[in-house]
Amino acid sequence: MLSEHEEDYLVTRRGAARKRRAYSPAEAAAELGISRSHLYRLRNEGLIKFSKLLGRTLITESEIDRVVATLEEEAK
Repeated sequence: MLSEHEEDYLVTRRGAARKRRAYSPAEAAAELGISRSHLYRLRNEGLIKFSKLLGRTLITESEIDRVVATLEEEAK
């Protein structure tokens, strides 16, 4: 099992470690601490944007960071 720090990095075919930049809806929901269905509700309300790449639905790391920053700002 990988540690939280190790899960943030992917190993490419050539063996180089790269930081993840996008997550599946299930991974993004886990990152935010919410259910997948709640994540889709947030998308339907226009609070988070999904992207498509080669038919896969992805949420970018910057979008997750933006949502967290917005929530932190609203909590002040």
